Amino acid sequence: MTSLRNLTFPVIAALAACFVLLAGCTVGASSEKSRRSISQRDHTERIIFLNAPSKTSPGAGLSRDSINLLMAEHAGFPAVYLEKFRSLEILGNGRSAIPVEVHRRKYLIRRPANEQFSTFTIRYDSVSYSIDSLFLTIWSPEGNPTMFGKEDLKVTRLDNDSVRYDLVYPDVQEGSVIEEGYIVRAKESRWQFAPKEYLPLQYSVPSLKLDIRFVFPRQWDMKIKQVKPDTMYTYDTWIDSLTNGEVIAVSRTNVPGLADEVYSPNRLDLIDYFKCYAAEVTYKKYTGQLISASTSGNFLHFPNWTRFTEYWSIPAVDYRDMRKTGRKSVVQKLSAEIVDSTAPAMERIEKITEWAREKMKVATCRRCDWEEMIEEGKAGVGYINEITRAMLFHSGLDTRAVFIHPKSLGYFDSTYINFDELVGPGIAVLTEADTVIVFPTVEELAPGVLPAGWEQAPALYADYAKRTVIGTTPKGRSSESVRERSYDLTIKESGEIAIVETRSYKGLEAYYMRETLKDRSSSATLEIVENLLTYEEGEVSNLKYEISNLEDIREPLSMTIEYQIDNLVTVLPDEVLFQTGGLFSPTVEWKRKGEAGDRQNPIRIYREQELLQNITIRYPQNWKLHDEFSDVQASNRFGEIEVKYSRQAGEFHAEQRRHIRESSEPKEAIGELLEIVGPESGLQVPTMTFEVR
Repeated sequence: MTSLRNLTFPVIAALAACFVLLAGCTVGASSEKSRRSISQRDHTERIIFLNAPSKTSPGAGLSRDSINLLMAEHAGFPAVYLEKFRSLEILGNGRSAIPVEVHRRKYLIRRPANEQFSTFTIRYDSVSYSIDSLFLTIWSPEGNPTMFGKEDLKVTRLDNDSVRYDLVYPDVQEGSVIEEGYIVRAKESRWQFAPKEYLPLQYSVPSLKLDIRFVFPRQWDMKIKQVKPDTMYTYDTWIDSLTNGEVIAVSRTNVPGLADEVYSPNRLDLIDYFKCYAAEVTYKKYTGQLISASTSGNFLHFPNWTRFTEYWSIPAVDYRDMRKTGRKSVVQKLSAEIVDSTAPAMERIEKITEWAREKMKVATCRRCDWEEMIEEGKAGVGYINEITRAMLFHSGLDTRAVFIHPKSLGYFDSTYINFDELVGPGIAVLTEADTVIVFPTVEELAPGVLPAGWEQAPALYADYAKRTVIGTTPKGRSSESVRERSYDLTIKESGEIAIVETRSYKGLEAYYMRETLKDRSSSATLEIVENLLTYEEGEVSNLKYEISNLEDIREPLSMTIEYQIDNLVTVLPDEVLFQTGGLFSPTVEWKRKGEAGDRQNPIRIYREQELLQNITIRYPQNWKLHDEFSDVQASNRFGEIEVKYSRQAGEFHAEQRRHIRESSEPKEAIGELLEIVGPESGLQVPTMTFEVR
C-alpha cells in the first residue's frame, strides 16, 4: 500500500472522496434491497408479552424426544436458546422520547453448573428506570413448572444509584427449560433522546429462533451500519399502529453458537450484528437539527468526516496567523525550550511526549485558555493532545490529528459517521522514515507503539488546514515487542524446588503488562503475579516479587518472582521423577483441550510475537539426568520454534525461542499452528528422570 508520506494531501483527498462516494452507492443500493416490506401492523407481540409467560409445554411445544435430540446435537454448549426476543422501543414524538427495553428468552439447560444460565441477573439505574413487567419460569425435565415474580428476587443496591436483581434457580438439572421475560422502562421522557444501538445476532450458545427489533419515532432517519464488505443484512420494516413508530426487525433461525477459541478473529469479525444510530431527527419546531448519540451522551451528527475532525480537533495554534505576524505563542516558546529543532525526529517526539505526560494532568479546565492550562498543568484530554501536537509542529515536525478504527470494532463503514467507531484523537507525526502515532495521555504507550488491532487499521488524518483523508495506520514498532523469561530452579534432595523467575517486557508487551498493573492494590497485584506463574501444577508457597520500571516507559518492564514448590518431585531410593508442570512450554496460554479437528473459527493472529526463554535447573551432584535431549528447530507459515540444550554436573540448561507471525488462515490449518504454540510442540518436556548414585 502506498504510504501516507508519498501522497500529497489534495491527491489523498480526491481518492478518499471517490472511496466514500463508491461506498455510499454500495450501501444505498443494498439498503433498498434490504427493506423488504413496509406495512401497517398492530404491535400484538408486546401486548401478548404483557399478559403472562407461556402456558404451553416446555421447549415451546417440543416433545421430550426433541429436547433430548437438541441436547445431543449441542453437547459442546452449556445451553441452547429455543427462543430469544429483544426489542428496544423509543416511544415519543422525536423531540422527547421514552426508551423501553423488552427482553424475552427461553432456553434449554445443558450444563446446570454454568451460572450464566442457572442464575437470573438484571442491573439498571433505579433513578431513571423501572421494571414494568417481569416473570421467570423453570420447567423440570419432567415438564413441571415453577414460576417466580419480582418479589422473589434478591435486591442489591449498588453505587451510582443502580440496583441489581438476582435469582438462583432452584433444582436446575440437565434438560431443564427456563423462560425469562422483563420490560425496563424510563421513568420520564428524555429531551433530544437519540440513541445508538448495537444488537448482536449471534451469541455464545446456539439460537433456534432469534428476533431482534428496534422501534423508533417516524421523524427519525436511522443510519444502519454496513458490518461486512459488500453486505447489508436483510431486515423487515413496518409502521406500528400502536406506537405510530417505525419498526426495524431482524429474524434468524438456527443460529450456531460462537466458539471461544484461542487465536480467533475479533468477535465482530465472526458474528453478525445490527448497529444503528439516529442520523437525523426532525423536531416539531426545529426542522433539520441533527443529533447523534454516543456512550457518553448526545453529540452533533456530522455530514462528512471533515466536519467530524474539525469538531474534535481543537487547534492550539493558528499557524497561518503566526507565519503572517511573526509572533510566538507560549506553545512555540515552550517547544524551543524542550527540544532542538535540529535533533533527530524521534528524539523530538519522545522528549515532547515525555514533557506532556509529566507536566500535564487530565482535568476539567475553567476557561480553557492555552496559556493558563499550561501554567496550571491541567487540561482535558483533547486539549493536552493539541498542546502536544502544537509543540511537535513548532519543533519542525509535520503533524496530523489521527482517529483510529481498531480492528476489534469490525468492518469500517466509511458512511457510518459516528464517534463510537473511532479511537482518538491522537497525533500522527510524519517523519522521513515513517509515520509515528502518539497518544500523549496514555502514559503506558510509548511513541510509535500501537496495541494489537490498531496497526494497519483504517484511520482519519486531519492537518491544520482542516483537510481530512481516510488512510491506514502504520505497522508500528511491533518488532520491538519481546517477552523474555529466565528460570533458575534449585531442586533439593528432599524434592522441594526453589524458583526465581525473571521476566522482561519490551514494546507492546510492556504496554499490555503496564496496563494490567496500572492502579492496582497490593492484593490485586499479588493475584496478577500468581496468575503469571509458569507452573500449571504444584502448590506454590513463600511467594515474593519485585517490579521495576513500571512507570519508566523508556526502559523494559521487569519482574522478579521468587517462590517454592514441594509436590512436583517424587524421590525414590534410586530414582527421582520431576513433573515439569508446563515449565518448558512457553505457551501456557493454550490451555484448552481438544483435537485440532474440533476447531470452528478461522485463525487470526493480529501481531508479531517474540518469546525468549532460558531455563537453568540445578540438582544434587549425586543425581544423574537419565533422559537424553536433542536440539529442536522447526518452522511453518505461523512462525518458528528453536531450543538448544546443554548440561554439566548438577546443572541442566535450555534456551528456547518462539516467534509467531501475524497470520490469517482457515481453521483447517490449526494443526500447523499447534506445532508452534501447542502443548505438544517440540518445546514441551513433560517429565525429567534422574538416577540417584
